[in-house]
Amino acid sequence: KFIVMYSGNMGKAHPVEVLIELAIQFQNKTEVFFLLIGGGDKYREMEALIAKNKLQNIKILPWQDTKTLPFTLSGADLALVTVGNEASDLSIPSKTYNLMSVGTPILCVAPQNSALARLVENEKIGEVFQNSDLQSIVDFIQKSMINFEFLNYYKRNALKASLKMQENYALKRKKVYEKTLLTAKEDLKDERLRDFINIYIGEGSKRAKNDFAITNTDLDTILLSLTVI
Repeated sequence: KFIVMYSGNMGKAHPVEVLIELAIQFQNKTEVFFLLIGGGDKYREMEALIAKNKLQNIKILPWQDTKTLPFTLSGADLALVTVGNEASDLSIPSKTYNLMSVGTPILCVAPQNSALARLVENEKIGEVFQNSDLQSIVDFIQKSMINFEFLNYYKRNALKASLKMQENYALKRKKVYEKTLLTAKEDLKDERLRDFINIYIGEGSKRAKNDFAITNTDLDTILLSLTVI
């Protein structure tokens, strides 16, 4: 089956009701299944709506073990990510980045000028819709179901964007480390640690760890030790 999933907080700022409306639209298409996973203020409301409409093509589950998160996120063909108007300028749900890391395309329901919408459009990791654009969302799901290359385009972009963000984060983290190490180096009395810092900055952490036989201690721990010397 083609799985459209919402995983996360079903809070007041998230218009997750759209998944119920979509399930109603797709009642006669057995190849599509909708899944809600999580909790929050709207959880009982979603349960009631599913029961009221006697929907067989949607299931709601409580929060799952975090160990299963990579499997649930990657198991979806499309993932619904939403923000309401009141949170749109500042909020990008953290699950967006988790979904990107496993290559799951985003079905984004958010204001057009929101931070979430800008991310989805700029990185081309899915498509953005308003809450009222039900028919457009239906068309997007149907196209994603029958056009593998269309869906795969967003999958590739999601993985690529996630990798780029990880590399940018690693680079920024390395610069912070280097600045901290340079500052700390002047106060070190241990010549061996000073040499370690010089090699780390000049040739990278792998060479430094090999040269100094640092195999079970990561750089975070080393920095902590420097602060108490």
